[in-house]
Order: sequence, then structure tokens, then C-alpha cells
Amino acid sequence: YNMGNALKEQGKLEEAIEAYTKALEIKPDYVASYTNKGSALRQRGKLEEAIFAYNKAISIKPDYIEAFYSLGASFHEAGKLEDTIQCYEKVLELRPNFAGMHNNLGNVFRELGKFDKAVLSYERAISITPDFVEVYYNLGITFQELKQLDNALSNYRKAIEINPSYPEAFNNLGVVYKELKEFNLAIDSYIKATDLKQDYAEAYNNLGILYRDLGQKNNAFESYREALNIDPEYDE
Repeated sequence: YNMGNALKEQGKLEEAIEAYTKALEIKPDYVASYTNKGSALRQRGKLEEAIFAYNKAISIKPDYIEAFYSLGASFHEAGKLEDTIQCYEKVLELRPNFAGMHNNLGNVFRELGKFDKAVLSYERAISITPDFVEVYYNLGITFQELKQLDNALSNYRKAIEINPSYPEAFNNLGVVYKELKEFNLAIDSYIKATDLKQDYAEAYNNLGILYRDLGQKNNAFESYREALNIDPEYDE
């Protein structure tokens, strides 16, 4: 088991998996060997084998939060979102005040288009950790999807209030301002995003589109050129 951990730390994942397998031959009910083996398998992209390992750990220790968390993450990577939700809800049954898991659950609901459930999950996360900046950002995205632009705006602003150096929040704020036809505020937001993250091709591209729509051809050209300099294949 310790050898497996050492090999895993060195990035020797196949050798680590072999070491964990040998440890389990010696002690078949050692849950940490299953979860660490699952982690190494997941890092190797062997998701089905990782899922099997995490399930073995849970069969031995049914209240093993770490195994449910990792099992859910593996299901998520495999695109099995309903299974992911079941695992994350089990984690929250065992640890109700786990703000990060409420956020993760909200993300999965959002991926499934279950926006009302996503909002509830995010709000639970905030009730536990009121300055959880990522949750406000995720709420902003969700309200954008729901076309509730004022709510999206207020959540992006809250994220920026907590973390004034959040380029993605400024970029999305610009998108909302553009939809609200607050074009100068949109330009300011995109520029702030690019100031904070100078290789932010998406923000430069958004700025270029807005300048083009406003008939400012030279500014549009400069913004598109910046986007393409950062990513020559950028064509969104």
C-alpha cells in the first residue's frame, strides 16, 4: 500500500496500480487501497475500473464519504450524470454542510438543464459559505441560461466584489451588459477581463464582436487580432 502511494506520487501509475492490487491480495478489506487504486485508475483514464474499485471500497465501508465523492467524480467524467447525482447526494446525506459538494451538485443539475434544482443547490452552498465566490459565478451562468439577466448581473457583481481579480466573471458580466444593451459597460467589462488575463482569447473575441456591431471597425480588427494571436484557431 505504501509502495503504491509512493509510486503514485512519482506519477508511475501502472506500477502503483499493481502495488495496490498486491496489497489487496494480502488484505482484501483495506478500503484505502481500493480508493487509492481507483484514483490511479481514474488518472489513467480507466474509468470503469476506477468505478469498480470505488464501489468495492463502499461495499466494505458504506459511509465512506471520500469513496462516494470519487465515485461521483468518475461517473461525471464518464458522462453518467444521473449516477453522479446519486453519489453526490449520498455525500450530502453523510455530510450536509459540505458547501463544495452542494456546488458540484448544482453544476451537474445545470449540465442536465435542471436549472431550478441547480439554483437550490447553489443557494444551499452559499447559506453554508456566504463568500463562496465560485458559487456566485455559477449562479450567474445559471440565471443567464434562464434569461434572468438582472439576477445574472447581481451574482457576477457579487463574485467580483468577493474576488476583484476574476476575469471570467468580468467576461460574463460583459455578455450580460451587451444583452441589456449597456454597451459601454460591456466594453469596460471585456477590457477588464483582458487586463486581468492577457491571454483571454474569448474576451478579446467578445470585444471584437461588440465593436463590430457598434460599427467600430478598427477596434474590432484589433480585438480579433489579439484573439487570433493568442489562439490562431480561435473562430468563435
